[in-house]
Amino acid sequence: MSNKSKRFRPEFRERAARMVLEEEKNHPSRWSAVMMIAPKLDIHPDTLSKWTRLHERANAPAVKINM
Repeated sequence: MSNKSKRFRPEFRERAARMVLEEEKNHPSRWSAVMMIAPKLDIHPDTLSKWTRLHERANAPAVKINM
């Protein structure tokens, strides 16, 4: 039995995260959107949830602080 995890291309991760964010509006929670999409992409829901959080952080608008 192999103990290696799958490696996914950054483009795949980005698209998967965008799918969750797009689908989230049709579900009562983000987790329910993740649970619907993850099996379709053959990935673990926790992984998809993590990718979605990372995608949001990476694409959040910069906050300008006036001093």
